[in-house]
Amino acid sequence: MTKITRPKLTRGTKLKQEHVHGVLSSAANEINAANITPDQTPNSAMGIFRVNFHIPVIDSRFLSVKQSSTGHVAGFNKYVIPFTLPPTQDYWSTTGAVGDPPRFEVDKTVPKIILDEFSFSFDQGSAAATRTDYHFSTSAKPAGSSEGCLDFEEADAYSLELSLSEKSQWYFTAGTSSDTDPTLRHPQKTIFTLPVDGSAFVSKVNKLNPLVIPDINHVMRPFTTYMLAITVPNLTTVGKSADFAQSPFDLSPDRSHALYSVQFSLKMKSDVGRRDIYSASSNNIRNYPTKDSGTTNTIRSRAVTGNPITTISPVANAVIAADGTTGVNTNVQLIDQAFKDKFSGGFNDRSETAATQELYGDACYEVLTVPLFNNAANQVYDVKTANSNGAYANITPSGGGSAYQSIADRRVIPIREPMVVHHIILARSFMLPATLATSAGKTYPVGDVNAFGKFATLGVELGVGVGSGLMADHGAYINLAYVNTNPASGSAPQFGNIDFIQPQDSVTGTATNYTHDLLHVPLMYLGSGALGKGYYTNGHPIFIGKSWDPTAARTQAVNASGSLATPATGGREQFIEVRMRLFNTAGNIQDASKTDLYAGYGGYWLYIIGKKYLTKGFHGNVQGG
Repeated sequence: MTKITRPKLTRGTKLKQEHVHGVLSSAANEINAANITPDQTPNSAMGIFRVNFHIPVIDSRFLSVKQSSTGHVAGFNKYVIPFTLPPTQDYWSTTGAVGDPPRFEVDKTVPKIILDEFSFSFDQGSAAATRTDYHFSTSAKPAGSSEGCLDFEEADAYSLELSLSEKSQWYFTAGTSSDTDPTLRHPQKTIFTLPVDGSAFVSKVNKLNPLVIPDINHVMRPFTTYMLAITVPNLTTVGKSADFAQSPFDLSPDRSHALYSVQFSLKMKSDVGRRDIYSASSNNIRNYPTKDSGTTNTIRSRAVTGNPITTISPVANAVIAADGTTGVNTNVQLIDQAFKDKFSGGFNDRSETAATQELYGDACYEVLTVPLFNNAANQVYDVKTANSNGAYANITPSGGGSAYQSIADRRVIPIREPMVVHHIILARSFMLPATLATSAGKTYPVGDVNAFGKFATLGVELGVGVGSGLMADHGAYINLAYVNTNPASGSAPQFGNIDFIQPQDSVTGTATNYTHDLLHVPLMYLGSGALGKGYYTNGHPIFIGKSWDPTAARTQAVNASGSLATPATGGREQFIEVRMRLFNTAGNIQDASKTDLYAGYGGYWLYIIGKKYLTKGFHGNVQGG
């Protein structure tokens, strides 16, 4: 919006039309053109989103065992969650390809993301005490008998350190000599480090649970890997004795503790930008609503479709009046009423665009975090105990294709407001608990990994879909993304490597010494034809959101065959469903003689990244955005 320059009045100046009505007419034109930009609404120039992580338990088995000086890494292990915040597809500009190396062009038009606040909390049972874990034992009580109990004696068990760091991504050095440099797996810059004494969590006066760090005001970079980490070195007293070097992994009777129901939340601010608008030629959004309930019966553009504001200017030499069609007060009230009614844009929660759309910027960045394989009995999914730990465990004899034995996980997320999905990223952990590391003779906490898993025969099938049918007659799905690394699947879409991470900067050795990776998950794309934008082959953005009958019609979406088809959900989307299975292409899913990992400590995290809108409820109440 062009800023309106109001002619100044001085005493004795003849009042002209441009002094009053010219300014009002200019304001009306900008409102009618839906051209109110974020810089003119400074209080709403940035939208809010959160990156949330919920962890069922962090216990003593993994974090608190100190590594010996003989063949192991000095220091304490870290619980790490990697993530990245890439630009949405409409701001994605690249040159080169993998191996060139690729380069991304980022200019000032890309909405910036700012880390505003960080919070951390966990469940203490509403008591000023620590809580024991499964391994807690005494001479009178064996391990497992005191899990979750309150301990009022050892406040130091909850002394911890929180940190957020960043590193450059492997993707940008792929195919170069630096690609194999193991130091590029380590954190390169620390954003913040916060040590917290355990007494802060057990105080009866000022207990810092939840712990909130406000006003961080750190600008997040788009093509960067971030690592959220927590270290809790005193969850157990194992390793503090003088003979630790001789028995580094002795989990003998001990007073050990855990953090239960851990919650991390990173509150982010993002520049408000223009929402995604379907265009067959330039922005082919899949599953996008094509109709509204308005008289035009087509999806509304950014122009106002209600009654436009019309100011009426007086003729030359007319008598100055307050009222009447040309009155000063009458025309001022027209503009004032638009402000009183509040400017609008975006959608309502039935995927219907606003009847009047004055705001140019009505969307901001959004991230949905989905945990997978993070709640096993032993905190890992390994070949030795796969079936006993898996919520969905298939013990069908090994065969081929879908007949492979597998373990699986599933998550369902209700859809409250519409959004457009631009990217899906998968973060995996292959961190080894100390007990597994010693039994297999592997280097703790590294292990041997390859590009796609802990061992070469690890198969992964991942599907992200949108479904309908809850308390309804019409049950159906459409796919957002699908990956299958099963060699028998032929040309099925595959993961693409974005980054490899080793949080222990004291770890040296080969480039395969990493404990986490970030993978690109392609959105559904055509077998032949135009593609979307992303790290690797990617489909066009996909709209998801509930509708009612007048807004149920949608643009076509890509089906499992890689062809366009009418979305099976028919605009009735109620939930997002994530399904993932892991299998061993070389044999049984479970083998008591092996300790290879399907998923390490902390499991996997799936990030659904896109845009959310300024959203009103069906009856006009603002719900989100």
